Amino acid sequence: MFKKLNIGASAIREAITICLYCLLMMGLFLVGSYNVEASDAKISKILSQLRKVMESPELEIVVSMDEGYVKGPNGEIRQRSYPADGGRVRFYTDSSGKWRYESGDSLVVYDGKYWWKYSRKRNVFSKKSITSGFANFTKQTYKRALLTAFTFALPFNDDPLQKGKPWDFNKATVKWDVINGRKALLLVVPSFKEAFETSPYSADPKEREKRTGTMTFNFKVWADPKTYLPIAIQVEMKMEKVENPEFKGCIEVHSLKIHKLSFNPAIKKDMFIFVPPKGAKEINPAEWNDYYLKR
Repeated sequence: MFKKLNIGASAIREAITICLYCLLMMGLFLVGSYNVEASDAKISKILSQLRKVMESPELEIVVSMDEGYVKGPNGEIRQRSYPADGGRVRFYTDSSGKWRYESGDSLVVYDGKYWWKYSRKRNVFSKKSITSGFANFTKQTYKRALLTAFTFALPFNDDPLQKGKPWDFNKATVKWDVINGRKALLLVVPSFKEAFETSPYSADPKEREKRTGTMTFNFKVWADPKTYLPIAIQVEMKMEKVENPEFKGCIEVHSLKIHKLSFNPAIKKDMFIFVPPKGAKEINPAEWNDYYLKR
């Protein structure tokens, strides 16, 4: 009924080899597809948590600014900047729109009507009535500063402040890394070019060197692998087209650590009340920056 097949051993081995090869290729394809999907999902979750921080009406965030530096095109460190007062910054906001910012010498409070600024070292303060719209804009500006190490470059293409300067999410990468002794996911997003005309090298306008040209950004965020919340952030700004060739190819690096990030925290209401200390001198809000910087 059945005919006996006359198949040699070599033919059988060859058939088995082909089958194993096909299975291997199929496995590699599935694993590769899974990794791509997993990477895209991780990138999306990390960016979603960054956006949640920006949009959350009730928030407590504590960060510390690390040492910043300027690196030359050959990797040499040209300048370092050290954060004042250890760089520890605290920011609180609640659903009523009130907020509080603390950074070493500085205390800034919006109590729902007035915008207070106070210098502990100088014992001076200013008081200004502002609209709720301007108060919200200022609150978001503080959040942006804390999440970008004061570079204000957030990786959102729908950000109105970065209109026409898209981040290249097609080149975004995510991988495992270790930061501050913790295992974390490292997301790197390359970005847009931006024209600039500024210099960070001196606070004295007479000594500042005018640089004009363009720079590109790299946004790096280390995220907790379970919550996808940021635990550290670094922004790199590479100077590309510049008037002074000495600065061409230099990279400014700004970093921060996030020590606490809490949504819907239990914040006491008196955190958003400011009462000038005894003997404090009131100054005109319009003169605040000049007074604060000159003394």
